[in-house]
Amino acid sequence: MEKGSYLNSSNLKSSMRRQTTILFLMILVFAPLIYAEEQSLPNVKMGDCINISQTCPQTKCSEVRLTQIARNNIEFFKINSSMDKRTDSNYYYEFCNTTNAGKYIATTCDAVTDDDVCVDFHFDVTLSGEKESPTAIVSDIILLIVLGFLVIFLHNKHSSTDFETWGDNLIKGHKHMGETMVKGFLKTIFQRSFIWVYFIGWLVVLVLKDIIFRFNSAEIFGYFTLIANIYSLGMLLVVVYMIGQFANFVKTTLNTLSDNNWGVGK
Repeated sequence: MEKGSYLNSSNLKSSMRRQTTILFLMILVFAPLIYAEEQSLPNVKMGDCINISQTCPQTKCSEVRLTQIARNNIEFFKINSSMDKRTDSNYYYEFCNTTNAGKYIATTCDAVTDDDVCVDFHFDVTLSGEKESPTAIVSDIILLIVLGFLVIFLHNKHSSTDFETWGDNLIKGHKHMGETMVKGFLKTIFQRSFIWVYFIGWLVVLVLKDIIFRFNSAEIFGYFTLIANIYSLGMLLVVVYMIGQFANFVKTTLNTLSDNNWGVGK
C-alpha cells in the first residue's frame, strides 16, 4: 500500500507539472493575441482634440467604425460613425469631447471577412496633457517640508531680535551706501514678519496648486486657482507696503547720516 501510494503521488505530481507547463505555453502563445486588441494613445490635455487612428489594409477592411468612447467606465459616448479614410490603409476620427479628465477607451471595429474585429484604444485626459509624474509630486512635498522648516527657522531666529539696535548698528557700521541699503532692506523684511510669512505662504499655495494640478482634480484645481489668484493680489499689496516701509527706512537713514556728518547730501 505504501508503494502504491508513493507511485500515485509521483504520477499526480508529474501530471500537475505537465498541466502547468501546457498552461504556461498557452499563455505565451495567446497573450500577444489578447494584447494586440488593446492599444495606447498619448495623453490629451483637457479640452483639446485627439485623433484616433487605426491602420487596416484595404484588402482586409471595407470600413472602420468608431463604435463608442467610454470615460472611467461610467460615461459612454455612443458614436457608431465611420472613420475618415486618410490613406488606403489609415483611418482616423477626431474626438473633441474632452472637457472632463479621466481614463478613456475608444472602441473601433473594422470589417474583416464580414466579421467585426474590434480594437480598444486607451488614452488619458489630464489637466496638463502629460503623464502623471510621481517624482514631481514627491519633489513638491519635499519643497513644502523645506518651506515649513524655513518658517520655523526664521521665526526662532528673529523672534527675539532687537531691530532698533540692528538699525543703529547699520548707521554706525556704514561704509558703502549700497551695502547699507541692502542690509536695511533685509531689516525691513524681517522686522515686519508678516511680509516674509506672507511670501512663504504664497509659495506654499503655488506648490499645493501644482500638486492638485498633477493629480488631475479639475474641480479642486479650479477652486485653488481662484485662491491662488486672490493670494497673488494680496502679494502685490504686501510688496507695495514693503516698498513704502523701505522708502521710509532710506529717508530716515539718509537724514541720520547727513546729521552725523557722513557726507551724505553734501
